[in-house]
Amino acid sequence: MRDTLDQDQILYDFINASALKTAVTGKVYLYNRPSGSVVEDIVINSINLSSGDIQRGTSNVNIYVRDISSVDGKLKQPDSARLKQLSNIAKPILKKHYGQYYNFRIALITVIEEQGTDFSYLNIRIDFRFYESQP
Repeated sequence: MRDTLDQDQILYDFINASALKTAVTGKVYLYNRPSGSVVEDIVINSINLSSGDIQRGTSNVNIYVRDISSVDGKLKQPDSARLKQLSNIAKPILKKHYGQYYNFRIALITVIEEQGTDFSYLNIRIDFRFYESQP
């Protein structure tokens, strides 16, 4: 039986070997982003994973991008142009992938503003499946 740590590691290795890693100005992290980071980072974590012969789980790939401000500096908003650019890189990479004993695919994509920071992130929700046969 697999656990969410396996999901996270598979996505981490997969993204680290992709063009998505080189597209951001920062790094790829498991679970948490470094406190005070001022660059674009990717953070991978999982929410759940069922038990059974076919295990179903949900993971997140969060791509952080610095917000932009209005001319007078009073309005902060997500940098939609940069988020769209990174989304266009991420979608074909994460759309659908089949491994020897697992597969994953994108379930949804949304933008979330991170409260108390100057960053928003592209939340890419991943549906994960593990199958009984394992290496």
